[in-house]
Amino acid sequence: MTSIFKDINNLPIDDKEKVYLLNFFTNRDTAKVGEVLSTIVKNEMKANYLREHVKSLREREEEKRKIREMEIKYEEEKNKRRHCEVLLDATNHSLSRLWETYNPTRDGVLWFEPSGRSLSFDSPPTNDKESFYQTYFTTNIITQLDNDFVIAVDTHGKKFLDGKAPDVCTHSKGYSLTQHTVEVIGEIKPLGSCFTPINKGQVLQYATIALKHQKNVRKEITGLPVQLDNLIASTTNSTIFSIVNDKSCVVKIVKNNYCLENEIRILNELQHYVSDEGIIKLINSSTTAIQLRPRAIQSFKESREPISRLAEIVDKLRICHQFKLVHCDVRLTNILVCNDKLILADFGCALHEGKYWNGCGPTLPFRSLRLMEAKEQTIKCQDDLFTLTQSIYIHLNEEKVIEADINSPNKVDEAIKFWRKVFEEGIWRDMFISCNNLDYDNLKRYINELV
Repeated sequence: MTSIFKDINNLPIDDKEKVYLLNFFTNRDTAKVGEVLSTIVKNEMKANYLREHVKSLREREEEKRKIREMEIKYEEEKNKRRHCEVLLDATNHSLSRLWETYNPTRDGVLWFEPSGRSLSFDSPPTNDKESFYQTYFTTNIITQLDNDFVIAVDTHGKKFLDGKAPDVCTHSKGYSLTQHTVEVIGEIKPLGSCFTPINKGQVLQYATIALKHQKNVRKEITGLPVQLDNLIASTTNSTIFSIVNDKSCVVKIVKNNYCLENEIRILNELQHYVSDEGIIKLINSSTTAIQLRPRAIQSFKESREPISRLAEIVDKLRICHQFKLVHCDVRLTNILVCNDKLILADFGCALHEGKYWNGCGPTLPFRSLRLMEAKEQTIKCQDDLFTLTQSIYIHLNEEKVIEADINSPNKVDEAIKFWRKVFEEGIWRDMFISCNNLDYDNLKRYINELV
């Protein structure tokens, strides 16, 4: 029997407490505790020391347990969100497809099943009196509803831009309509009949808030000499609109200042060197938005174009790389389809080769294998080829990637192992070698061979 257990047995305490202390120190490192006890002469002081020591350790262990539980819950929530990204390659242009493929319940704000048609918020009043907004909403908006649900809901939190509700949706279950619900969750969905006197007042109150916000935003939303028309696409960082009387351009409103300023800088630099119809063009810019050409209405991810066509994008990347510009986010959602052409778009995360990676760009599992394995987290042209190749593999083998469960930020090692296995043999091995060697021509040839 070691010294500490002898000390416990000799202490002037009851047997129940002795058993508790003996159990507590069993299978624990008691060396330091034993050293302290050896310096204490009185048994009462030894007992008090052990009680305080055990209490302190218990508190620290409980704190660690709680922190670990919070970390696990946090990772579970992140995995739910990342699962959605893996399923659809960050599908942000098609809310209806998102609903069909994956059935999320809440992510910041609630997600809703898309409605068949949008409410028209054209020409809202600009008067400061609330009564004008109430009259407008009652006569122009409520009359458009064809069911018992208020469907003026914007799931992306963009409020109401340029007189339109871009993602108007319905939701048949959930929270009752209260002011608290509207402010915290962003939902308008009363239970039962929505136009009882009480609910009608709540609807009008929310409509007043929304329309007043819209009135203030419309004047400064783009800073460009154009009038926004219909919503084309939306992501967590940007919103893209068509332009009234202009079928060749779009306006991209960017929430992240760094991405906006960086995209303007990169596109200006690239256009100084070269003009290519397969690379998005910057036409105009402001402090909140950019005007781009051409106008495309879908990404390659949403299209039914054959994978072999992505060989065209390799040529566009080669052009960028000639000027040491690395796109850094060559996912299929950032490749647009416009008439018969593919367009490389979204240069918000682009960097010059050799720059330190700042975290902007695709999450796992799309992040370049080379970058994940690199000791120095500096960007290289190879990263574009790897991200494109990995995106193609995910597009063709979606179920395998979902099963691999490599979509959370803390699973870099698992992602590396997964991609290493993918690139072990066959055509993917050949494509891996082409990416590493910046062999654009052979990479194009292998992409053309993919089914």
